[in-house]
Amino acid sequence: MTPDGARCSFVKADGTRCAMRPTASGTCVVHDETQKAAMQEARRRGAEAARARRAAVRAEAAQGPSVAPTKALKLDTAGQIHSCLEETVNAVRLGNLSATAANVIGSLCRAALTALEVRLLEQLEAEKAQQEASQPVGARRRRR
Repeated sequence: MTPDGARCSFVKADGTRCAMRPTASGTCVVHDETQKAAMQEARRRGAEAARARRAAVRAEAAQGPSVAPTKALKLDTAGQIHSCLEETVNAVRLGNLSATAANVIGSLCRAALTALEVRLLEQLEAEKAQQEASQPVGARRRRR
């Protein structure tokens, strides 16, 4: 129901009234018979726009990458991953790379960053275990 209590006068098949705000005719824009042609035209334009968007996405996908990579990027450090993201943002801003391709690159960079984090944690654990193993048995501290 609308805040002022006004509701469309249309009664649905289940016997309940439409809850949308009424126009001057007493029914909402969906149920107003005088707006029927305008609603059909709006639906037609919406469907046409959706078809055009889908066609543009298909055409973009068929073309392949919009910018050929000039070199393979190393993603071994957080700085390298940051540089990749920076290049991607600039390519999108300049119109040289599609948002779809940029989303893929962003996802891959996120995965690379997670893998880097795991690798660094594993290295730290291995170093810690090596240090503990190299200490004499009596010199090892107990964990609390």
